[in-house]
Amino acid sequence: MLEIPHTSQEASDSVMGTVLRQFAANYPDYCDSSGRAFWPVPAYFPLLLSRVLDALQQEISSAYIHGENEKARLLAEARIKLAQITLEGDLGENHTEMFLRDHPNVTTADAENRPFDRFCAGAMAVEDPVELLGLLCRNEQGSIEEMEAARDCQLLADGPFLQVHLIEEEEHRKLAEEIRDIMMTNSVFAASFKRGEEVHDKLYAGVLEFAAQGAN
Repeated sequence: MLEIPHTSQEASDSVMGTVLRQFAANYPDYCDSSGRAFWPVPAYFPLLLSRVLDALQQEISSAYIHGENEKARLLAEARIKLAQITLEGDLGENHTEMFLRDHPNVTTADAENRPFDRFCAGAMAVEDPVELLGLLCRNEQGSIEEMEAARDCQLLADGPFLQVHLIEEEEHRKLAEEIRDIMMTNSVFAASFKRGEEVHDKLYAGVLEFAAQGAN
């Protein structure tokens, strides 16, 4: 069983990189550069990003309307940095199409019980805006290690999708850490944000349950 650490940057790197490397060891058939191990994450991630932005803005507008200006200000600062992540990422560019060009056969393979199905479903089920933000930022903080593991284990083709993420995720990690710093200045936000980080790590580690259950 994967032991999940509880610090910020080291935990995210450790969980995401370790999970993928262990998954590759358990399931060598996925180490064929086909991208099967990651689908449907590239289709869900733009949806997740747009959902976080919308949820945050609803919270910001409501806070301003009810005179909770400091709460609104902090959330707006986080939203601005999140918008920077999305502009250089899945919403400012079409990473789903890029992924499919690099992995043209992925949508017709393994239509059910895919490794990341429960991760995608679990992330989309989170309702609290700040918890959802914590989950997303945790993922952004660990994406460099994730992509390096995917490259080393040949879980992804060495094409534009992988190369773009190896470049862009460095800036995304920096912005995600800045968002975390903002949320840590408010005790209520901090608790929700940390809960989102923990949810992310548990969902991500669930990829190993797929391997342990023999994809049944």
